[in-house]
Parts: sequence; C-alpha cells; structure tokens
Amino acid sequence: MFRHLARSAAAAGVLAAALGFAPAAQATAPVVLASVDDCIDLAVANGGNEHLAAFACHEVNLTDCYRIFRDNYGPQQWALDACKLRTA
Repeated sequence: MFRHLARSAAAAGVLAAALGFAPAAQATAPVVLASVDDCIDLAVANGGNEHLAAFACHEVNLTDCYRIFRDNYGPQQWALDACKLRTA
C-alpha cells in the first residue's frame, strides 16, 4: 500500500514538473529595479542635501521617505520621484 502511494506521489511530482508547476517554496522574490543609491542620486541632482537624502531614502516606505523631503524642502515633485525609485 505504501509503495503504491509513494509511486503515485512521485508520478504526480514528475507530471507537475513536466507541466511547469513549481512548489510555492521555490517561488522567487520580485526583482528590485531601483535602489537607495538611485533615490539619493536623483535627490542630490535636484538640489537636495546628500546626508538628508540618504536618511530619507533609507526609510522603509514611500510616505516616510517623502515626508522627510517635504519637511525640509516643501512639496517637490523630484522628492516624490526619488522616493518612488527607492520603493520600485
């Protein structure tokens, strides 16, 4: 009985692999296209302070990143664009 179940499970695994199905544990993480450096570079290129940009661009989410720039430079489109690069 056990051998029959083992063979069935093995056959199902081979079939799933042949059809291109992968177990959830093998799923890959999304590719990050941008980085903190891209965020800092854009901010500095638009007149932001390098140290403040590094601080803002290391924030975990877009809102906190933008808030740091907004508090120091007022509402700026470049600040939003820089933060979007960080979280892209």
